[in-house]
Amino acid sequence: MSLDLRDSQANFFYNWAELSYYPLEWLQLGITSQQTKIKRMIGLIEHGLLLDLVMEIIPLVSYLFNPGGDDVFYIFSLGVDF
Repeated sequence: MSLDLRDSQANFFYNWAELSYYPLEWLQLGITSQQTKIKRMIGLIEHGLLLDLVMEIIPLVSYLFNPGGDDVFYIFSLGVDF
């Protein structure tokens, strides 16, 4: 939740959730969702799929949101584990 102390109309709620499993040591598959709710507006919930490939210490995660819909979008994440 983000609170704006000067303008309460700018407050909003955001949530990200993932449920996944590792069928192989280097592969993670799962589902994900995100929810955004701005004060006095209808909340937006988007569902998607996730694919994580772990190469040594470098995870590459791809997200596909709203598959099959008109508002499909992707998120890619590259990290380093140390």
